[in-house]
Amino acid sequence: HEDAALLFGEILRQRKVPAEYADLREILVRAMSEKSEYDYKGAEVSRDAAERWIRRTERFLRAVQEILD
Repeated sequence: HEDAALLFGEILRQRKVPAEYADLREILVRAMSEKSEYDYKGAEVSRDAAERWIRRTERFLRAVQEILD
């Protein structure tokens, strides 16, 4: 999972994902950096932060569905 953002960047460069979705890479970068905080350091997440991640995840999943359709 640590390589997800790199892989996404690579498939963008190969034009396997339309450039209009390039900003989704930032979601992956942020998710991976924050995941370590929660997994390994026991960081707690606020309700607001959790709601933001839910919205980001929903946006990401909608984009994946659009790409696959």
